[in-house]
Amino acid sequence: HGMEKAGFRCVGAAELDKRLFDEYPGAFGLSKEYMFRDLHGVVETQEWKAVEKNMQGAVLTAGFPCQPFSKSGDQTGLEHEQGTVFEALTEVLVSLNSPGFLFENVENLTGPKHKETFEEMKRQLKEDLGYNISVGKYSPDLIGIPQHRQRWFILGIKRDDLNPLIEDSNLILMNSEIRSNYHPRKIADIFTPARMGHGTSIT
Repeated sequence: HGMEKAGFRCVGAAELDKRLFDEYPGAFGLSKEYMFRDLHGVVETQEWKAVEKNMQGAVLTAGFPCQPFSKSGDQTGLEHEQGTVFEALTEVLVSLNSPGFLFENVENLTGPKHKETFEEMKRQLKEDLGYNISVGKYSPDLIGIPQHRQRWFILGIKRDDLNPLIEDSNLILMNSEIRSNYHPRKIADIFTPARMGHGTSIT
């Protein structure tokens, strides 16, 4: 929905959860032949190849599974079956000749057990696939939403004649955009007596 508000149009989606899979077409005006379930090996399927040309040049957005990296999970990283979704995403980037992407994952993606994995992900995106990338950790409270939920975001822009190699692209787009929209608010401004209503007292 954020991408649509920014002027983009959804041209395809992958969703393993059946309920969300069923709701996606209606939410984004998407024909069912552009819906996919499991990303593993999807670019080799007949279903993908039948519509691949119509999705060329799409910007890829993905919140690949966080369980392999989350502190509440087993933290097996890329050794976890779901952890290999990142590899599937790189295959999709190549298949669609994507000019850009936006990935999201949990704060612990850069934890002690996954630091090398994160560095390898960045290396693949930069060196193997040819993207300039910007990496930042953000939380909804940075833009005035009262929730502290730190997440890593990886923004990639394909290198070409207009976008040459940038060794350190951490300052592009995201950081300046977040900061320009950041309006600090006090907790008292959010939880005023009038807005809190008259619910049951918390024990």
